[in-house]
Amino acid sequence: MARTKQIARKHSSGVKRKRTPEDDAADTGSGNEQPQKKSATANAAANSRAGQTVYDKTIAKDGPEKLAERFTDAIKKQKGDLSTIELEDESLPPKAFKDTTGFGETRLAKNLSDFLEQYTPDGREGLKSCAEETGSPHTILLTSSAIRAQALLQQVRAYGSEDNKIAKLFAKHLKLKDHIQYVQKTKFGIGAGTAHRIQHLIENEVLKLKHLKRVVIDGSYVDDKQRTIFTDRDAFLPTLSLLNLDQLKLRLVSSETELLVF
Repeated sequence: MARTKQIARKHSSGVKRKRTPEDDAADTGSGNEQPQKKSATANAAANSRAGQTVYDKTIAKDGPEKLAERFTDAIKKQKGDLSTIELEDESLPPKAFKDTTGFGETRLAKNLSDFLEQYTPDGREGLKSCAEETGSPHTILLTSSAIRAQALLQQVRAYGSEDNKIAKLFAKHLKLKDHIQYVQKTKFGIGAGTAHRIQHLIENEVLKLKHLKRVVIDGSYVDDKQRTIFTDRDAFLPTLSLLNLDQLKLRLVSSETELLVF
């Protein structure tokens, strides 16, 4: 309870996180959201065409307690020596995580729609809905890269329509100012992207959270360098920053928004 009140006090202060050089790099297209060097991009494209076959099978066995522990362990590894208070401040409680151990299929991209339908009230119809207000998704798919976000977007296209777009929420090929304009005028229920860009859209008050029911972390995916979103420092630290954003973390700890790990 004290932790929730502390977050609420921070949120009410209206103080935004200071921008870092990494933020500027991401917005100008020179950071980790840029296309990878040609060989890595070619490998990823080849894997996508062939169909994903490699994934972290241990995620499927983790309930809320284990997922919270996995998240905390990643903080320790990626951020180094933290005090007990600092670690507790950045960690997420088990109640923030949805128990998805009942999903019987493999955690591959081709099964994402089945996963979402199983853990969404009203299933397919619920996923096909969207709020009347622009920039107000019910579902955000959080990935380690723009390439991976593109792959997941292909799996959820069927939930979109002319009046309910499936939104790209990553920086590749789109400057922040243009992205802000896009989100300001677009209604969408589902968006997929990377933490840097999603956080910037929230901080610019165009990506709204009041209808957000779930954030789905693409945790099982293993990239061509054998990294997951938990072990890739360049992906995990922005993810940590996003999930600790006051207005989002308050929703997670109060269970207004659920955190699912696919």
